[in-house]
Amino acid sequence: MFDPEKSLIQLKVLWVVVFGLVSLAMISSVTIVFNSDLIFDFSYHGFNQAVTIFRVPIAILAIIIPAVALLASNHRSEQAKAQIVSSNSQNVFANYYKHREEFEKHVDKNKTELRKKVSDSLKLYSYIFPNAKNGVFEVEKGIWDDFDEIIDVYILKPEELVFAFQEDRGEIIVDMKKRSEIFKLRLSLINTMPPSANGVDFDCDSFSVYLPNGHIKALYSELKSICKILELACSFDTDSNISLMAERIKKINISSLPESKYDEDSIDDKLSLAHILDEN
Repeated sequence: MFDPEKSLIQLKVLWVVVFGLVSLAMISSVTIVFNSDLIFDFSYHGFNQAVTIFRVPIAILAIIIPAVALLASNHRSEQAKAQIVSSNSQNVFANYYKHREEFEKHVDKNKTELRKKVSDSLKLYSYIFPNAKNGVFEVEKGIWDDFDEIIDVYILKPEELVFAFQEDRGEIIVDMKKRSEIFKLRLSLINTMPPSANGVDFDCDSFSVYLPNGHIKALYSELKSICKILELACSFDTDSNISLMAERIKKINISSLPESKYDEDSIDDKLSLAHILDEN
């Protein structure tokens, strides 16, 4: 009704009101003329009498002025609201790019911990701050829930790994890694596994997993690495807090874990993540 992009005289509602009142005044005037014995008198008495006779049509026409003023006031209000919305949108847009730029600086500042571990910082930013374009510069609340789900998998699967036959361990390791690999892909994380000259590749259901030196504890080393990278990235939001489970993962002393390999006759049950977390 009140399009802020149009001028007042371009508004359909204005002309509907004006023509409606004019038409009503004309109809009442014609009704008075045809139902009264009027005599033309061009003296001042006649004009004064005309004002009295046509009081109702004149009153109807007089309504046009305040009606137009009211419409103009509402139109200005809509234009002001549109300007505020436009201004806010521009501010949100500017703040978004400023926030993203500062995040890039945050990544660059932490070269070893972030820049060398992230292949696409913009993708990482979009995952951590999915509502930034709408002016919400807070870490996505569910991001640590996603990480906790990975921890749950890492708690359950090693229990199977300890008691599994040697030929079945590769499939279990792939099942463990699937969730974390998808998570890494969302965050554009790279180089999360500990460096190694030798390693083992596992393939299952078109999914490939690399295990440095075949050590089971390398899985936990990577999990801890992902946790620390994510925490550092999220620390850009000073109000962000990691989950309790993630906090426990950070405290794992990787060097103290048994050196069991996937192809040994038996795997040390101390490599169960549930056991490791209890020890920490």
